[in-house]
Amino acid sequence: MGHHDSTETLIFIHLMKTGGTSLFRLLKQHYYEEETFHYIPLQEGHKLQDLQHLPSDKQLSLKFIHGHAQFGFHKHLVQPCQYITMVREPVSRVVSLYYFTHHNPNRVVPETEHCATLKEYLEKPLPRFDNAQTRAIAGPISADFEVGECTTELLNIAKENLATFLIVGVTERFDESILVLNYLLQLNQILYVRVNENRQRPKLDDIDPDDLKTIKTYNQLDIELYHYANQLLDEKIRQVGDSFSREYQLFCQANRQFNDLNIVLDQTKKQLDDAQQTVQQIAAERDAIQEALNRTLSARAKRKLKQMWHYLFLSSFFR
Repeated sequence: MGHHDSTETLIFIHLMKTGGTSLFRLLKQHYYEEETFHYIPLQEGHKLQDLQHLPSDKQLSLKFIHGHAQFGFHKHLVQPCQYITMVREPVSRVVSLYYFTHHNPNRVVPETEHCATLKEYLEKPLPRFDNAQTRAIAGPISADFEVGECTTELLNIAKENLATFLIVGVTERFDESILVLNYLLQLNQILYVRVNENRQRPKLDDIDPDDLKTIKTYNQLDIELYHYANQLLDEKIRQVGDSFSREYQLFCQANRQFNDLNIVLDQTKKQLDDAQQTVQQIAAERDAIQEALNRTLSARAKRKLKQMWHYLFLSSFFR
């Protein structure tokens, strides 16, 4: 297994709720800001047309493109590209997506705005619930398949595309995926902290079995694609060689320590923030007391001055 050719632009297809944000934060440290383009379809400055309108030399200098894109994005570029992505066990992904949007109002799409339960959420015929990972990896052709009508033809296209990726990571095997990616990209550092984790989400065992059945029904292709992605990752690990197992153990240990230190750091920051807020409150109270004192002293001074002028006036009058 060879390393990534640095002359090729790396396109990271970020599938929602697959651990992509954690991976993105790790990867962006490897590139200069001017070498990256963050694709956000509805945000000015980050749309596809913004990429296309870049000067040719600027576009050619891009080394890393990230966003909720689909396969085929490379056709908008003139330079050679390679893809990476992360896939997740489909049932867990859909459940996670529901609770993520449910607890983040700014993430809610209009079609699910009034969905109070997972069951109502699943009743909406939207592509994001119907083999969404297969659709993204298959590319634009997925638009030809209505919700509930995806076929093995779409799955086969997705598999063919996935086989060409530099790496396909697996959310449930995140650390293994990072290690393989490090071998391919020679990253500066690979220790990470998970972000966008929804700890309020219930476990799958606590989800209504009928809802889980519905998710599986609409994501049969994603389930097969997920198994295929695991096979591809296994092959990459085999290519790394016998040293991978030991490196994996060392990395897991180091990353646990890294996360423990980050917890301590966050707690310390919280204590400092609380202390700063307390200092500000004390300073505000001190200023209020001082202001009241100044008003009192000023009033006394005015009375004394009035008394003095009154005394001088009377003294001069009776002199």
